[in-house]
Amino acid sequence: MVLSAIFSVDTYHSFFGFFGSPVTGVVSATLIIIAYHLVVSCITQTQLLRVWWASVVSGGIVAVWTFVTVTNLVPESVLRYVPACVTGSHTALAVFLVMLVPLFTISFWVVAQYEWSAWKKNSVYGVLVIVTCCTVVTFSFLHAYVQWVIALVAFGLMLVMLISRCVVLSKQVFIAVAGVFVCVLFFWMWGKPLMPPAHVQPESVMRLPLSMHIAKEALKTKPFLGSGPSTYGYNFSLHRPIDLNKDEQYDIRMYTDRGLLFESASTIGVVGMVTVGAIAALYVIAIVRVFVTVRNEEIRNIAMGLSASSVVALFFSLCIAVDGMIILYGVLLSGFLANILYNTPEYKTYQDVSIVMSRVLRYAFVFACGTVTVMVGVILGFVVMTKMLVADIYAQKAVAMHAVGNHTQSSAFFGKALDMNNKEGRYFTTIGQYALELAYTERMHTNDAEDSSAAAEYGAVAIDAVTSGQELMPHDVLANEVKGYVYEQSGSVVAGALTASIDAYTRASELEPYNPYFDIAIGKLKFIEAQAMGDVTTEQKTALIEQAKASFEHAKEKTTFDIAGNNEQTVSFFAPAHYYIALSYEALGDIDKAIDVMAEALRIAKDYGSDEKRVAQQINYAFNLARLLQLRGGEEDVAYAQELLTQIIVVDDREINAYFGRAILYEKQNKRSEAIAEYQKILDILPQDKTAERARVQEYIDTVHQGKDNLQNSIFEQTTVSPTDVRTDETPSQSADMPESEDVIIVQRGGEGMRARQVHDALYAIGINASIREEDDAYFEGIAVMHTTNADRAVRDVIMHTLRKVFDQISLERSDADGKTYNHDVVIIVGE
Repeated sequence: MVLSAIFSVDTYHSFFGFFGSPVTGVVSATLIIIAYHLVVSCITQTQLLRVWWASVVSGGIVAVWTFVTVTNLVPESVLRYVPACVTGSHTALAVFLVMLVPLFTISFWVVAQYEWSAWKKNSVYGVLVIVTCCTVVTFSFLHAYVQWVIALVAFGLMLVMLISRCVVLSKQVFIAVAGVFVCVLFFWMWGKPLMPPAHVQPESVMRLPLSMHIAKEALKTKPFLGSGPSTYGYNFSLHRPIDLNKDEQYDIRMYTDRGLLFESASTIGVVGMVTVGAIAALYVIAIVRVFVTVRNEEIRNIAMGLSASSVVALFFSLCIAVDGMIILYGVLLSGFLANILYNTPEYKTYQDVSIVMSRVLRYAFVFACGTVTVMVGVILGFVVMTKMLVADIYAQKAVAMHAVGNHTQSSAFFGKALDMNNKEGRYFTTIGQYALELAYTERMHTNDAEDSSAAAEYGAVAIDAVTSGQELMPHDVLANEVKGYVYEQSGSVVAGALTASIDAYTRASELEPYNPYFDIAIGKLKFIEAQAMGDVTTEQKTALIEQAKASFEHAKEKTTFDIAGNNEQTVSFFAPAHYYIALSYEALGDIDKAIDVMAEALRIAKDYGSDEKRVAQQINYAFNLARLLQLRGGEEDVAYAQELLTQIIVVDDREINAYFGRAILYEKQNKRSEAIAEYQKILDILPQDKTAERARVQEYIDTVHQGKDNLQNSIFEQTTVSPTDVRTDETPSQSADMPESEDVIIVQRGGEGMRARQVHDALYAIGINASIREEDDAYFEGIAVMHTTNADRAVRDVIMHTLRKVFDQISLERSDADGKTYNHDVVIIVGE
C-alpha cells in the first residue's frame, strides 16, 4: 500500500485520504492498525465491559432516534439542529443498525450475569426489548437500504448456533434472536416498507457490472500497484463506459467503489486486492477457530455477538460500499473480540511474543529504535489527521454558510480550513467557484467603475484559487473542469484566459474521455476565437470554425448509439451537440445543412423528455430554427418559421423574442397591422420600470406606422452566428430581454486606420455596428475602452473579451467626459 502511494497519481491524497473520505489513505490505515493493536493489548476485561455498555447505550440512542425520525415523530424545528441520519448515508445507517442487533441480544445474557435485584434486571430487559424492537421495525422503513442477505445470514447463523447448542445462552437471548430473524425475514419477503418513511432521501448505488468494468479496465493499465490509494475517482472517470451516456449520465462521478475488494483492484492493484482478500479470509478463519478451540462458555457467548456484528461490517465493506464509520466500528468490535481471545488460556502462549525481542540483548537496540520511530510516526499521523479533520469541518461550515448567503462567514471558515490544511485542492476549487458567483453578483448590482473593484477582486480570487486547486490535483477532473469554466468566464478581463480555458477543458476531457460537455465547451471557445477575427472570412477563421465543428462532432459521437446492433439504426441522445453543429454550418455558410441539423436538435429535445430543462431547450432550438428558415427565405420556410414561433408562444406566452420574431416576419410580408399587434404584446409583457426597453419597442411601432420597417434591427438578419450571439442551453433567454443595438463609437487618433477597422470588424461580428470617427490632429498610443456611468456592464465585458483576442494590451476606464463629448456610452479610442 505504501509503495502504491509513492507511485500514485495523487500522492498527497493516497497518504492522507481523499477529501471527505480519509479512511482509505495510508496514514488512516496505519492509525486503524495501531488502534486495533491498542484495543487488543491494552484494554483490561473491566474496561472492555465498560466499552461494551458504552457501545450498547450509544447504539440504542441512535436506533431510537432513527425510529422516531423515520416515523415522523420529530418536529421539523428539532431536525434543523440534529440530522435525521446521523451516519451521513442511510445505507451506512441501515448496516450500523444491523450490527447493533447482535450486541442488543447478547446484552440480555450479560445482564443475567450481574447480581442485580429483580426489578433492576427487568428494567434493563425492558429497555433492551424496546430498543431491539425499534431497531428491527426501522429495518422496514429503511427497506431499500438494508442489506437483507447479510442481515439474514448473520442472524441465521446466530440462531443455528443457539439451536445446535454450540453456544449456550439464556432463554431470553434465544427468543430475542429467533424473533429478530423471523421479523427480518418477514420484512424482506414483504418487499417494501410497511409505511412510507419520513426524512429518507434516495441514494446512488454503484451497480456490480459497472464496478467490475472499472476494476477490469484499471487493472489493464496499472495491474500491480494501481493508481494509488484513495484515487478511485480518477479511475472511475478515466474508465467509465460510454454506455452510461445512454442514460444521460454524461458527467456522473464516483469517488468510492461498491466495496474495498473492487476498489483495491483499481487503486492498489492485484497485490493489494489479494492482500485485502487474504486478510478478510484469515479473519473469518480466526472466528471459526474461536468456536472450535475455545471452551469457555462466557467467552463463546460474547464472541458470538461480536463476531456476528464484525462480520456484517466486513462483508459490507468488502462487497457493498466503502464507509469510514462502518469500517472503524467493525475494527473496534473485532478488536474487542481479539482482546477477549488474547486473554484466554488457549491463546496465552502468544501473549508474550511482542516482548521476547526486547529480552534478547542483541535485538534490544533495534527494538528500542523501532519503538521510538513508531511512536513518532503515530504522533505525527495523529496530528496531521486531526488537523485534516478540523479543516474538513471548517470547510463544511463554509459551504453551509455560503448556501444561506452568509459569504463573510463562509470566507472566514475557508480561511481557517486553509490554515489547517493548505494542501487540499478541493478547498481551492470550491473557493474558486464561490468567488466567481460573487463576482457575477457584484457585476449585476453595480454599474459604477468605482464600485466594480469588488467584482474584480472576486474574479482575481477565483482565478488564483482554481489555478492552485488544479496544481494540487492535476489529475482530478473537477479541478480541471472548474479551472476551465472560471477562465472561460473571465476572458474579458484576463489576458490569455481563452487559451488557459481550452487547455483546462482539454485536460479534463483526457481524464474523462466520454464526457461530451467538454467537447462542447472547447468547441464554443474555438468559435469565440474565430468570432474575434471580425466579419471578413479568412482561412484561419474558417479553420477555427472547422475545429469547433469537429469538437461538436466528437460530442455527438460520444452520445450516438447503435440500438439495433446492426449499424443500421443509430440514435443520438445529446441535442446540444446537434445544436452547435448547426451553428457551425451556418457560420460556414451552409444554411441548408444548418437547418437540417437544427431540426434534428429540436426533434431530439422533444423526443427525450418534457421537464423544465427540455422545454427550455425546445424553445431555444425552435427559435433558432425559425431564424435559420427566415434566413433562407423561401415561402415555405417563412411559413414554417412563423409556425415555430407560434408554437413557442403556446408553450411560453411571455417569450418576448418569439413575439419580436413574428413581428419581423409580418413586416417582411408587409403585414403592418399584424406586426404592430405583436409589438404591442411585447409592451404588455414588459414591466413599467423597463423604460428603455419600452421606449425601443415604441420606436419600432412608430417606424411601422411611418411606412418604414425595422428589419435592420432584427436578430433574424445576422449572417454570422456563434454560440455567444444567440441563446444557448446554458443561458436561456429572459422574458424581459430585448435585442437592441449598443451605443458604441470608435475614435481613431493617428495611424492609418487599420487598427480601427480591425476593432470595427471584431465588434461587428458580435452584433455591435459601431461607427468610426477619425481625429488625425490628435495622437494616442494603444487602445482604450472608455465608458460612462450609464454604460451596460455586460456590453463592456463582451467588448473587452472580444478585443483581447485581437490586441495584446487594452485599458478600461470610466470617463463621463468622453461620453458627453462623443455622445456615446462606450468610446473606443484607437491609436498607434
